[in-house]
Amino acid sequence: MIQLGNVQHGVMIAQAAHTGFDPHVDRCISRSIGFDHLLGGFIMTNYTGSIIFDHMAGVGGHWCSPELMWVIFDYQFEQLGVQKVMCTVSSKNHRALNLVQRAGFELEHSIRDGVPNGKLHLFSMLRDKCKWLRLRDRYFRVNGGHRGEHVHVQA
Repeated sequence: MIQLGNVQHGVMIAQAAHTGFDPHVDRCISRSIGFDHLLGGFIMTNYTGSIIFDHMAGVGGHWCSPELMWVIFDYQFEQLGVQKVMCTVSSKNHRALNLVQRAGFELEHSIRDGVPNGKLHLFSMLRDKCKWLRLRDRYFRVNGGHRGEHVHVQA
C-alpha cells in the first residue's frame, strides 16, 4: 500500500536518512504492508515552488516499487509543479547511489568533506527527463480503473 501523509512514517524515514521532518511543511509518501509496517518511502522538504528536495530510506531491496516512483514524481512534477527534484547522497552509501542513478537522477555537484571521510553528492532530475511520468496511463485511471497498489491518503 502507498500512503500519502503518514506522519509516523515521515519521522521514521527522516531518522533513517539522517535528516529532519516537519509535518507542517514537509510531505511524506511511503510504501507499507497494511497501515503500520513501513517498507520505505520519501520525504519531501525545502519546497520553493521551483525545486524540492527528496530524502529516502527503506528496508531491504524491494521497498521502492514502480508504483511508488510514479506517485512520488507525479506529485512533485504534476501536482506541485516543480521543475527540478534534488537529493543528496553520501559517497559512502552505495545502495542509495545506485537507487538514485537508476531512478534517473543526474549528478550535479559533489562537496568534498560533505560527510565524514567522503563527499556529499548533489543529484537532480528535471521534469522533462523524468521517465516515471510516462507511467501515468499505467497507474492512473479515472473512475476507479486503477491497477497496481492501493494509494491511501491520511485523513
